[in-house]
Amino acid sequence: MQTGVAMETGKDVRVLVVEDNAGDLARALDALRWCGLGGAVRVARGGQEALDLLFGRGQFHNRRRFPLPDLLLLDLNMPAVDGHCVMRAIKQSEELRRIPVLALCMSEHEGHRAMSCPSRPNDFLVKPVTRESLADLPWRLRNWTLRLDMPDAFGDDDDGMPPTPPRGGMQAASQR
Repeated sequence: MQTGVAMETGKDVRVLVVEDNAGDLARALDALRWCGLGGAVRVARGGQEALDLLFGRGQFHNRRRFPLPDLLLLDLNMPAVDGHCVMRAIKQSEELRRIPVLALCMSEHEGHRAMSCPSRPNDFLVKPVTRESLADLPWRLRNWTLRLDMPDAFGDDDDGMPPTPPRGGMQAASQR
């Protein structure tokens, strides 16, 4: 899994967006590009396709062509295999449970309910995903990797404390 400065800048960060609604998908992809995370995005149009990709099944068996993502944006409400099923499978897998999951929800209530489940995401966003809602995503990614006990390759603090978010989000940080 990619960590460090690449994750902070968005370069080489592999994102899997699992979304069945074309309009919501287009807005999410625009927001990811805007915050610098649009370079290595893969899309799954449903929960079953996401599980196949994550577990390397069928057409996704080649990990060189289909590497694991560094971040998963996951719609919770999809037909057939929904986001909750995908999260349960991820959390049961030793290899996959370290991937940060950002749930895409229809309401704050749905997001808070998802956060209380045993197989909860790392965080949630209420759809539609906007540029503003992803402005602090690089900071959140770094914070999640520290909480998951992943190596911190940023090299700017060894105190074990979670990082401080940039003032004004990513846009303000890039103007410094």
